[in-house]
Amino acid sequence: MAPRQLPGVYMVLCLVNNKRYYGESKNISQRISQHKSRLRRNIHEILELQRDFNLYGEESFEFSAIYLSKDFTLEQRVALEIELIGRFNNLCYNKFDKNSHKKENNPFWGHEHSDESRQQRAKTLKERRTEKPLEGLPILLNNAIYPSLSEASRQTNHSRDTIRRWLNDPSNTNCVAVDASKPREGLLTQDPFLANTALAKSVSIYGDIYPSIAQAARERNCSRANIQRLLKTDSKNCFFIP
Repeated sequence: MAPRQLPGVYMVLCLVNNKRYYGESKNISQRISQHKSRLRRNIHEILELQRDFNLYGEESFEFSAIYLSKDFTLEQRVALEIELIGRFNNLCYNKFDKNSHKKENNPFWGHEHSDESRQQRAKTLKERRTEKPLEGLPILLNNAIYPSLSEASRQTNHSRDTIRRWLNDPSNTNCVAVDASKPREGLLTQDPFLANTALAKSVSIYGDIYPSIAQAARERNCSRANIQRLLKTDSKNCFFIP
């Protein structure tokens, strides 16, 4: 078995802001590949991580194994994962209360899960995988665009379940998920910096015009973060094209 295919704990690190996501898996290589795939398709369930990935680009993220061992049990992996999240809580994309997850307060440390608890954990993970795909996509609701289902819920006071039901109703044309794989014409967000997540807008950088922030970064051989900074700090020479 290749080293990266072993059980272990891994980290997804944003090199720009030092924020990180910790996780565990019985196959680190496979799990990291899944994270990369979901981030590239703009459907990752951790919305803050997805936003930073869209903003800074894949080149600004590091995917690494922290600890690998063929004898690393699920209980040990979960315990280490929670310990790391608790230790670096303020820098984590994982959203846990650090005081309740330190080793001395971790009920799983040094104990085995029952079959029932394993089944419940598996069921919860399955439900999360089933429910989350729509969470990371921009939503067009009543001619207004929101960067995510959660944000649409917050701004409109409609529950996420209600919006999700509308999204799944093909006859409801007033609520649709925006296809993140290609730009849409005639739809503008209130915040132009959300444009590179799904609604690509042209930009002018020192007189050169590009169809998107990503394309500008590629042709100028720099990161998308640099283009974003130019748009914010030198608006006279670098700006979105209406």
